[in-house]
Amino acid sequence: MRQLKSLLTCLTLLTLLGCGGGGADRSGNADLSPGNNAPSPDSLDDRNVSLLLEATPIQGDEWSLMLSAEDATDIYQLAGSVLFDPTMYEITSVEAGGGLGGPEEAYFVNSSAAEGKLDFGYTSRWFGRINSGDLNLLRLRVRALGDFSVGDFSLPLEPDSLRVRDSQKHELEPSLRRAGS
Repeated sequence: MRQLKSLLTCLTLLTLLGCGGGGADRSGNADLSPGNNAPSPDSLDDRNVSLLLEATPIQGDEWSLMLSAEDATDIYQLAGSVLFDPTMYEITSVEAGGGLGGPEEAYFVNSSAAEGKLDFGYTSRWFGRINSGDLNLLRLRVRALGDFSVGDFSLPLEPDSLRVRDSQKHELEPSLRRAGS
């Protein structure tokens, strides 16, 4: 049963990454009418995205982990995995951060985190939507079963583990820093 769930999650993530959106709605943060173009993917600064994994205490042994993009130029979709030791932490909730849009503008999926790996995918629904600025991407609520450290959570940045794309479906180069306890 776990293999079937993993297969379905992987297929869903691949579908989200492969979709270009659809429909006539081009709502977003930038005007893409004739004569106005999305940011050029040729700029090295536009091809890099700085990710932040930040921990904030909630109450007692409960913590909030937020994955966000700092000062992003154009993020359309991302998919990846958060790794952690399941003997040290319990994931109590997972949700989209809202930076690529709410349920009307974006899709979000995640797998169960039972074995210390949480797969997720988040994409804007409509092709051409430009999401820029400081963007909250993924929010986890975590229960520490001992001492908490944000360093116990990893987000592999290799291209086969984490995919971040702009509105033109160009791959972006992520970097990651951590903040909080």
